[in-house]
Parts: sequence; structure tokens; C-alpha cells
Amino acid sequence: MTVSFECTTRTSMPKAQLFDLAHSIDAHEDSMAQSREKAVAGVTSGLISLGEEVTWRAWRFGVPLQMTSRITQMESPDYFIDEQVKGPFRRFRHNHEQTNPYRAVSGKQSGMRHPRLARPSSFARVTGRR
Repeated sequence: MTVSFECTTRTSMPKAQLFDLAHSIDAHEDSMAQSREKAVAGVTSGLISLGEEVTWRAWRFGVPLQMTSRITQMESPDYFIDEQVKGPFRRFRHNHEQTNPYRAVSGKQSGMRHPRLARPSSFARVTGRR
């Protein structure tokens, strides 16, 4: 079973600044504080780059999880892709794409799309959660 979802963030932030925020380990930790997500190996602070890996530890549904991701593609400031190399899914690919700036009532904006693709593995079978 393949699961896919998309999250779109709209902001007035300049495209390059939004891109840097999207691949910042520190910003990710700050945004995921509720799940106690923490970078514990590989790149653990600052900006992660092409070919680099980060291992995350977090709590999901009361279950501790650990996942290592590698940046497999990056084209600044347009997109980057991180993929699980070790973790609870058979496959996990996370695309971060900049959308073209567009005109809105509040002025020029840019956005970042986050479609994710994951295939549950033993985690889903053990917990009954997907």
C-alpha cells in the first residue's frame, strides 16, 4: 500500500530564504518540538546538503521511531528530495518543491510544496497504525 499526501506552505518570504529554511536541521527541530524530534547522527545542525544524511529520533503515536534520510537531489533554490535509507518504512521519499511566485491580495508570495510518499512496513504491522 502506498500512502501519499501533500502540504503547501504559503509565505511572503523570499524564495532563497524559504529554501534555506526548508533544509535547515535547526528549523525542522523547532517545528517538530511537539513530537520531540531530534537530529541524533549525521548532520545535526545547520543546513543539510546534497549527499548528506541525518538520523532523526522522534515519538509518533506514543512509539519511539528512528529514521535516517539522505538528500538525494538538490537544485537550489527550487527543490530538494530526501529519502529514507534506514527506518520504519519500506520506502519514504519526501519532495520539497518551490512553487512559482504568484500574485495574491497581500502581494507577491512564494510557496513550498511537500508531497510525501511512504510505504508502511513492520511499524504499521506491529502498531496497527499507518
